[in-house]
Amino acid sequence: MFSSCTLQLPSIAAWKYAILMQTGLAFVIGTPLGILLYYTPAKLRMVLGVTIGVTIAVLMAVVPRLLQETHWMGSFLGATFGFSTFFKCIAIALGQYPSGADNSLKAFVMFFIALPEPVLVKGKLKRLTQQEVLNRFRLFILKILGLFVVLSFFNCFGGVFPSDFIGGSDMWYSPLINGILHLWFLYLFSAFCLDFSNLSYSPLFRASFEDGFRNPLLESRSLRDCWGFCWDLPIQVMLKRSMYIPIRKASGGQEIATVIIFGASGSLHEYTFLPTILLIINHSK
Repeated sequence: MFSSCTLQLPSIAAWKYAILMQTGLAFVIGTPLGILLYYTPAKLRMVLGVTIGVTIAVLMAVVPRLLQETHWMGSFLGATFGFSTFFKCIAIALGQYPSGADNSLKAFVMFFIALPEPVLVKGKLKRLTQQEVLNRFRLFILKILGLFVVLSFFNCFGGVFPSDFIGGSDMWYSPLINGILHLWFLYLFSAFCLDFSNLSYSPLFRASFEDGFRNPLLESRSLRDCWGFCWDLPIQVMLKRSMYIPIRKASGGQEIATVIIFGASGSLHEYTFLPTILLIINHSK
């Protein structure tokens, strides 16, 4: 088995597909919607924001299912665009967007299409520095290398599902090793996608963007630290801004808001990954 192992190299076709997909969604769909919402009077933003958010979320969930030949990356990026647009539209409808995001059309569109979002300091966009670009590029390369190693390891054993390698499920340590490997894969892939977005938008807009992850698997000192302060920060920000704060203000209870947000987070992840998993299963048959 090990004699046939090879390094899982990047696919140029997959890179082109991902870049075109992200560019198309952000600039062909996201930018016109952002401009429309920016110039919409405040009294109408709630109705229009909710309408756009729900419509885009539904379309991004349905279209990949109808297009059976869609690449799994297209389904994933489409779902990411769908939930991001939904939560940002809700934030706009409720007036919960970051302070200063509506000071200019550029800042508003950047906030609307980008994930992670631009850094706003005292209502102004933070300028991009050369050191920041170099640091993000270095981390981006490290994540790519990490992904190649993990994917190559999976490939040696013929699959990416837990029962496909490490001796199968009959060994007591298999679930532990499989869980660790899949956790690293999930982190590296998610962080890689956010870093890719970050490096794409930063030079284009000449502005600094928020972190996607803060090295949760190596620098966290507790589960609370990992889950609450280092893991998938853009999702935390969107859920807090669009749902937690409005629900807590309406209900007056932290417990109620927390339970609802927990359910919303689970639904968000099902929305993101279920169409992709179904496509992979259909294509593997």
